Amino acid sequence: MAYELLTGQQPFPKATPQAVLVAHAVEKPAPLAERRPDLPPLLSTTVMRLLEKRPDDRPQSAEEVIRILDGVTTPSGGSALVAAGVGVGVGAVAVALADAGRLR
Repeated sequence: MAYELLTGQQPFPKATPQAVLVAHAVEKPAPLAERRPDLPPLLSTTVMRLLEKRPDDRPQSAEEVIRILDGVTTPSGGSALVAAGVGVGVGAVAVALADAGRLR
């Protein structure tokens, strides 16, 4: 969801739902930094980590995601998440995902 919010594109743009499911299982999406080079590297890296195939390669808790996102700033020191248009409710989304078991 974060990938699509930040790029305006799905990480796996495929013609059919079946092709999207296969892509989720076996393909890596185009690096976020290539589609949005203006984003802070920490934000790009974190979103890409959330899309990793192996659970051990993803953040292990919502709290970890929140800690990482709290450290993302713009060059002027402001919140990069607000500047990117996704600052509202980031923590709530991460907690909801963790509660649903999606971050583990």
